[in-house]
Amino acid sequence: PVKKTFSDFIKELLEDYVKVNCAYTTYQSYKLVVETHIIPYFSKSNIKLQELMPWHIQKYYTFLLQEKDLSPNTIIKHHANIRKCLDYALKMQLVARNVADAVEVPKKKKFRSNFYNAEQVHDLVKRSKGSVMESPIILASMLGLRRGEIAGLRWCDVDLYNKVVIIQNTRTRFANDIVEKETKNEESTRVLPIPDFLIDYFKQRKLRQKQNMFMCGSKFNDKCYVCCWDDGTPLKPDYISRTFKNILDKNNLPLIRFHDLRHSNATMLLKQGVSMKE
Repeated sequence: PVKKTFSDFIKELLEDYVKVNCAYTTYQSYKLVVETHIIPYFSKSNIKLQELMPWHIQKYYTFLLQEKDLSPNTIIKHHANIRKCLDYALKMQLVARNVADAVEVPKKKKFRSNFYNAEQVHDLVKRSKGSVMESPIILASMLGLRRGEIAGLRWCDVDLYNKVVIIQNTRTRFANDIVEKETKNEESTRVLPIPDFLIDYFKQRKLRQKQNMFMCGSKFNDKCYVCCWDDGTPLKPDYISRTFKNILDKNNLPLIRFHDLRHSNATMLLKQGVSMKE
């Protein structure tokens, strides 16, 4: 087989295989890890792909833990990228085995999420009323939508006549780009019933946007997002998270992540008798 360095091979894999066969966000995620960490580390030793041993990779993980102070969860992502690279090399018969399989990976740390009860959610909605964050908070806590689904929700996805909202579009930030795409998988693409009190809210929200459209004229961004500024410009996903934290700090509310409003929604549904599976 051709004697390539491991760093050169993983770079070629990134551009020739991952970029062509994977989603844009997957490619960018892979690229960030490879170009920021893996290539700079392994290029120093010029270790050949065929000469790579488990202890080379093990030393890399120790370096990330001790010198770069990266978390075990982050290192697990690095391991997935390296293992995928060596798996491809094995299929191409460039190596005899995937040496990453023999490496000890740090144990993943479990994350304990928090959530609000119904009274706390009601208080939060009340404190956000009239602000640009009112809609994202309502959609997360009352319908259990994710941040990207909220940022990508369009009026064409909201069927007020049949009282359902179709979750099929997301907007996420990756590096310096805002990426818009269909939901990640079939489970994420779903149709949710809209409670009657939200029907009224949606109608008022839509009327407000039509008034803003009239006021702004040709300057209005008419891509028809539900959560947007007065000129129609959609909210950026990272703005939602950042501003949500500011709201909690300003009002001395218990600190939770924006995503925890989704957990709050599930908890409230369970207390109302909805089954765990539903």
